[in-house]
Amino acid sequence: MSSGRERALPSRVMRGLPLAALMLATGVGASSGTVAVIRLAPAAEVIEVTRAGTPGEQGERGPQGERGMAGAAGVAGAAGVAGADGERGPRGRTGATGENGTRGARGPRGLRGVPGLQGEPGDVGAAGARGDAGSAGKDGAKGDKGEKGEVGPAGVQGAQGPAGLDGAIGIAGLQGEAGPPGPQGPQGDVGPEGPRGLKGDTGGFGAHGSFYDTTDVPLNLDEATPVPLGQTDFASGVSIVGGSQITMGVKGRFNIAFSIQIEKSDAGTDWVSIWLRKNGDDVPWTNTDAALTGSNANSRIVVAWNFFVEATMIGDYWQLMIASTTSASGRMLIQSVDPQVDPVRPAIPGTILTVNQVG
Repeated sequence: MSSGRERALPSRVMRGLPLAALMLATGVGASSGTVAVIRLAPAAEVIEVTRAGTPGEQGERGPQGERGMAGAAGVAGAAGVAGADGERGPRGRTGATGENGTRGARGPRGLRGVPGLQGEPGDVGAAGARGDAGSAGKDGAKGDKGEKGEVGPAGVQGAQGPAGLDGAIGIAGLQGEAGPPGPQGPQGDVGPEGPRGLKGDTGGFGAHGSFYDTTDVPLNLDEATPVPLGQTDFASGVSIVGGSQITMGVKGRFNIAFSIQIEKSDAGTDWVSIWLRKNGDDVPWTNTDAALTGSNANSRIVVAWNFFVEATMIGDYWQLMIASTTSASGRMLIQSVDPQVDPVRPAIPGTILTVNQVG
């Protein structure tokens, strides 16, 4: 191993030494500079020991010779004596980590443990001591009573005033109770029957009227036209004045209901407006617009609704107003229709209007 531990023994001395003796003599083992020839059988002994010379330079490696034929297997020699344990070699590399094994099935859930016993309640702590009451404040000092003032002198008596006016005469006393009735006198003869009076007007319905018109009324574009009412069916307390004014002969509240048949001759869609006037002025929020589509009889519509009005003076009057807002002048009109056949049926008035007093 280390040349510093070698002993310089003659080679002849080392011949014939057992192997163990050689190892002891040279310090555990031969050095790199010692060459020993060892006989293994019949017993391990040193045949010859020589000192190796200084190694020369390594020569070039010659070509590899042909492989010789395999020799016959030799007889196995006897087992040698076990040598001493050599030094521990370096630690080998750590092997690759093995694959994770398959996860085992989940075990059954354990039974729920029995609840522990409830501990005994602790003792109630003692109540704390009550604090001392604060001392009461001192009463304020009472002020001194003031001195009584002196009585002043009496004033001079004033002069007596004039006498008052006489009071009004008091209300007369209540009339005394009537005395008991006197005895009934003898019954007189029945006189002759008087003449029968004239029959009075039927009551209970108030002012009313039924009116209509049988003319065709052309409507000019953007021009307000009063709706004519040329015929009176019957009326009481209501009349038509000037051909269109619905005039009230009594004060009160009235329901004015109407229907108007309208037709136009041009195609497309056109609009007509209808509203109410009172005593020549438009009544706010009374207008309604209606649409006519098509032409001639195919465009014919009937508009109908009602107004409630109040006459505050006798002679108040209302008018239905109508205007074409899109159709050319003369193309739209209030249309009356003559009697018709198949089946025979009455004529159609252009306008129908009724008035009923309701209050």
